[in-house]
Amino acid sequence: FVVSFFFFLILIPYPSANFFSLAPLAGGGGAGGGGGAPPPPGMRVGIMGPVGRPVRQAEWYVMGADETGLPALARLLETLPAETKGIAFVEIANDGERQTIDNATGIELHWLTRDGVPAGEDRLLAEAVRSVAWPQGGSAFGWFAAEAAAAKIVREYWRDTPGLGRDQTLAAAYWRRGSAGLMAG
Repeated sequence: FVVSFFFFLILIPYPSANFFSLAPLAGGGGAGGGGGAPPPPGMRVGIMGPVGRPVRQAEWYVMGADETGLPALARLLETLPAETKGIAFVEIANDGERQTIDNATGIELHWLTRDGVPAGEDRLLAEAVRSVAWPQGGSAFGWFAAEAAAAKIVREYWRDTPGLGRDQTLAAAYWRRGSAGLMAG
């Protein structure tokens, strides 16, 4: 008896049609670390998620995600109120990895490319998020989902420098460089 695991990101759910689109995670030591060949057509699959604590409603957001956090970030941009403002960064391998996001908000979306640097080995995303000045008035929230070391950098910065708490931020480790398997973060 053999059990195989295949790791995918749910990109867009279509609950009314009992359908969703998927993107396979890269195999080996890349972002997400799971994978292998895709399952054969007709194979039964199990689904898990979304998990984690909810994102607090705010007037302004700063967001950051790598490829593993991109589906969640896209869902936020597609579902937050239209009057929501802020800035979001997505780190991808190269320009060929850009995806269409129906951003329904006033949040500016910026794509950051690693251009040959392996996933999890640079600090491009963490530094971009850290460079954003938070607004002085109104409600704000910081959201980050990426590799564990980058999430730690952002979380510690948000706690130490502007003094933001768990009620104002969420920095989640979606995976850990050098680790593979289910929930490697």
